[in-house]
Amino acid sequence: MALKKKVVAKSADAARKGAMTATVVKKVSPDVKIIKAGSKPLTQSLSEKRAIMEKAQGKTPAARAKAAEKTRVAKKNLQRDVAEARRYAAREAGKEALKRAGFDASKTKFGNKPSAAQTKAVNKAKAESDRIFKQKVTAAKAKAKADRAAAAKAARGSVGGAGLRGGFGMGGGGGSGRSNVNR
Repeated sequence: MALKKKVVAKSADAARKGAMTATVVKKVSPDVKIIKAGSKPLTQSLSEKRAIMEKAQGKTPAARAKAAEKTRVAKKNLQRDVAEARRYAAREAGKEALKRAGFDASKTKFGNKPSAAQTKAVNKAKAESDRIFKQKVTAAKAKAKADRAAAAKAARGSVGGAGLRGGFGMGGGGGSGRSNVNR
């Protein structure tokens, strides 16, 4: 009857050392190493450590909250700016329509008001201005969406993995490429 050996927990240093494997195939320079796929180097250069630290700092809850707040404020500011531009365009279109209809805006302080036909012309011009403005906003949103989709597609295309997709035994880069520790 075989007895099972009791597994003793390793110290933190031993566990860390066990996780790192000496599979550096060729050291090109202090900052560049050719590493066997799926392994971790024994040492990291200062630039590698700095990159890892910066990436980690960008993912902290405080950093994420700050980024979310920044996005929210930018969205609100954009909405405000768009509404202001829309109001300005409508006001200018109204002034131009009044001028075309023969109304002298400088005499309004003496009690002169535009006639019903002139007011109708102003409202029509403002409605046309709003329609044109909405078309421009819709086109801008569609362009921004297309740009975001193109950027996301480019980012997806550059993430790890090579050759065939699948497990490591299938001859490919393995999975989605996100498991590659040497990216």
